[in-house]
Amino acid sequence: MKHLQSILVGVDFSNCSKSALTQAARISRWGNATLHVVHVTEPLVITEVAEATHQSPDELRAEVVARAKEDLRAWLSEIECREEVELHVECGPPINEILKKVRSVAADLLVLGVQGTTGSGEGAGTLSAKCVRKAPTKVLLVSEPHTKPYRTIVACVDFSEFTPTVVDQAIRLARQEKSQLHLLHVYYGPWHNLHYRAPTPQASPDFQTQYMATLEMRLGDRLKDAEDTQGLDVECELIENRSYGRGIVEYAKQKSADLIVLGTHGSTKLRYILLGCTAERVLKELPCSILAIKPPGYGVKVE
Repeated sequence: MKHLQSILVGVDFSNCSKSALTQAARISRWGNATLHVVHVTEPLVITEVAEATHQSPDELRAEVVARAKEDLRAWLSEIECREEVELHVECGPPINEILKKVRSVAADLLVLGVQGTTGSGEGAGTLSAKCVRKAPTKVLLVSEPHTKPYRTIVACVDFSEFTPTVVDQAIRLARQEKSQLHLLHVYYGPWHNLHYRAPTPQASPDFQTQYMATLEMRLGDRLKDAEDTQGLDVECELIENRSYGRGIVEYAKQKSADLIVLGTHGSTKLRYILLGCTAERVLKELPCSILAIKPPGYGVKVE
């Protein structure tokens, strides 16, 4: 993730968002990127509190903005960050306000906590998942325990045209973080779909051996074609699983991964990770932080 110029981090004052702020501040120091911090207040909260306290909504809104900025400065004083930090406090639907801010500050990276104030257990919260799907930039969801460098990174490879971008991003991260990098391809052998038919060449042991050898060669080629990996600790892994999303989650847990790096679009079923039913499985069962890489020109209008 080099050449970052503008980083936006969303803070809702949950413990997880504090971890996100810590990571965003740390990453901003790599290349002196401008750090933008945004907190969004729901309009309904302002209305309800104003009615209960008999205050003017405008006066209360100004008070909330001032208090939120004061609290954000207090958090920033507790972590190491660059002096150039822009604070933004908005009032509106959180998903809309965050996506508007991504565009207005031309964010190269959006950073959020995996879970917010209403979240619990494993997996991404509702707002974080929506931002992964809709934000027109890279999205880093930070797990609460991850406030330090990512030591074990899993990069998901699907052999699509976009895969080299994902792999290069993962390599840059691994080099910056001095971490171990796993290039993972999840597959489901075509012979499993032939059990109801008479024996075919595709179901033979020789075909299966050839199929696996081809996958290994393609995965190795992806690594050879990537950015310089000299000095990095890199492992290439093939994992069979009927569910591509479940395979990624199980592998990340097995390796105690700190970060999963993947693209949101591809040529195989892996492309559905963040766009369909597999997306829900990965995001709901997410065992660590995740960096979602978007293809060039990706963008979804705010609803």
